[in-house]
Amino acid sequence: MNSKLKTLSILYFVFAGLSLLMLLFLVLHYFAFSSMMNMDLPVQKGQPAPRQMLDQVMGPMKYMYLLMGFVGSLFTVSCLTTGFCFLSKKRHTLAIVGAGISCLSIPLGTALGVWALLVLLDENVKAEFK
Repeated sequence: MNSKLKTLSILYFVFAGLSLLMLLFLVLHYFAFSSMMNMDLPVQKGQPAPRQMLDQVMGPMKYMYLLMGFVGSLFTVSCLTTGFCFLSKKRHTLAIVGAGISCLSIPLGTALGVWALLVLLDENVKAEFK
C-alpha cells in the first residue's frame, strides 16, 4: 500500500503542475484576446461602431477570465494538498475530499480521483494514515 500512496502523491503533483500550466495559458490567452480587442477596426457608414460592440463583449469576458482563474487556482491548491496528504499519510478525510474534487476534471482527473478513492477507502490504507 505504501507504493500506491507514493504513486498517487506523485501523480497528484504532476496533475497540479498541469493545472498550473493551464493557468499560465489562461493568462496568455487573456493578453492575446485583449490585444486583439484593442485593435483599430474600420468603421462603415450605416453600421454600428465595432469598438462599442467589442467593449460590450470585453466587459463580461474579464469576469469570465477571473472566474476561470479563481476556479483553476482552487483546483491546483486542492491537487497539491491532496498530494501532500498522500505523501505524509496524514489527513485522510482531506485526501478523500481532494480525490472527490479531482473527479470533476474530465477525463484525467476522473481516473485519478476514482483510483485515489478506491485506495483511500481500503481499510489497510486507513490504518496507515495518522
